[in-house]
Amino acid sequence: MKQNRTHLRTVSAPRNVFCATLLGAALFTAAGCSPGTPTLVEQIKQSAANHHVSRGDDYVSQEKLDDALREFDLALKFNPKLATAHSRIGKVYRKMGQLADAAREFAEAIRLDPMDFISSLSLGQVYQLLADKSPDRTENLKLAVRAYQHACELHNDDFESHLNLGVCLHQLGDFDQAIEQYKAALAIDPQNGIAIANLGAAYDSHGNYYDAIRMYKTALEVGANQPMVLVNLGTTYIKQNRLQAAMETLRAAVKQDPQLSVAYQWLGYCYHRSGRYDEALAAYGSALQYDPKNAEANAGRGIVYMTMYLRARRQPQLRDLALEHWHRSLELDSNQPRLRDLVAKYGNPNVNETQTATLSP
Repeated sequence: MKQNRTHLRTVSAPRNVFCATLLGAALFTAAGCSPGTPTLVEQIKQSAANHHVSRGDDYVSQEKLDDALREFDLALKFNPKLATAHSRIGKVYRKMGQLADAAREFAEAIRLDPMDFISSLSLGQVYQLLADKSPDRTENLKLAVRAYQHACELHNDDFESHLNLGVCLHQLGDFDQAIEQYKAALAIDPQNGIAIANLGAAYDSHGNYYDAIRMYKTALEVGANQPMVLVNLGTTYIKQNRLQAAMETLRAAVKQDPQLSVAYQWLGYCYHRSGRYDEALAAYGSALQYDPKNAEANAGRGIVYMTMYLRARRQPQLRDLALEHWHRSLELDSNQPRLRDLVAKYGNPNVNETQTATLSP
């Protein structure tokens, strides 16, 4: 269901915490040095590398990102195996919006230092962002899952790692594992409304509607002003054919956010199902007022107009309005096979039309 939007945790900003720098692998033994002890030259190089990392951090704090990159590159010239420098470069690339470059640097930091928790968490976040911005959505989500799983192995008590891992698994359709990760996050922070709502959404996607409703209501108890949680609760009621409960819940969502397009959209659906066509048109109209690119609201408004036309064939303008809204919806989202079928069916004025047009959620 496209507009039953999961109240998912978006990727948070990178933390300003970094792992301690680890020295490189075993160094050759010089006279007077025990095995594994850095030589004087190695110590000098490491000191210089740390100095450039520190200067780079200063530049990052001043938003002088090009200067920061130059310093981190200099650090790598003194110590090519310095995981911290790669992690810092990844952070800068992320700030610059160069997500693929950021992912490469975070991955290199982890290769050099498998215990680097921050880079593991950051790599997951970057892949999650890439999933939203690139055509390889599924592959990037799978890569994010691997990174978050590694972060959880390093710090099993980290709330954010479990939550974001749950989000990625949820988006991949692995609802059982998503539920487990949301529960793991809640074991760390039992009163976190986002994790509670996400658990409700995962239950809903799994078809466990009563568990979903319980979680949504719990999330609302934790933080009452959550209009999207109310929308999710309302659409779960719709799946149970509890239209009155759905309408009351969706009206509450609109009261909290008077410009929430998706809430009006589902209100329009409920009004249409209840035979209240004028109210349905008004609700879909509000949805489009606040989001003109809401494809589902255009489709729904067309459904209402076509239903009215089929009940009173004397008003062909209603049919024209229905088709126009369907065309607009397909212009916004062409991947609607059921709507294409309706356009093909009712676009021919000579077709033997039935008494109703339907487009369920």
